[in-house]
Amino acid sequence: MEESIKISTNDNNIIDGTLNYTNDKDDKLIIFVHGLSDDKDHRLNFNASKFFKTKGYHTFRFSLYSGESNGRILEECSIGTFTEDTNTVIEYFKGKYKKIYLVCHSLGFVVLDCDLEGIDKISLWDPALSLKKNSISSLTYIENLNSYIIN
Repeated sequence: MEESIKISTNDNNIIDGTLNYTNDKDDKLIIFVHGLSDDKDHRLNFNASKFFKTKGYHTFRFSLYSGESNGRILEECSIGTFTEDTNTVIEYFKGKYKKIYLVCHSLGFVVLDCDLEGIDKISLWDPALSLKKNSISSLTYIENLNSYIIN
């Protein structure tokens, strides 16, 4: 099933999002944060949300800017705006799910500046920043994945 959700921001804008869910009461939510030139319906997040729904997760993808009525306009946004809006989305779902995960593509790395209390895991897909071992205190290299994991 799919539901359109509109979340109000502190400065009277609207965050437009789509919740995909099953009929089962699930306690796990994946929130997708898109990249700079994308929106909630970009094929990467759109297809991933459908995939994870088949694995038993509810998913929420939202647009950091949409151009819709009361939606943000890219040219009027900053990294701080994206961080605040992502915090607003996280806060909206806290208490509704036992586990919340973030999946962030490219510019979505702004979540690293968010209030991550209550977030269980983060996955950065092609982050638009260079992660260096000494820049994050709890970084572990997993050889068989050829990847770093932030603990």
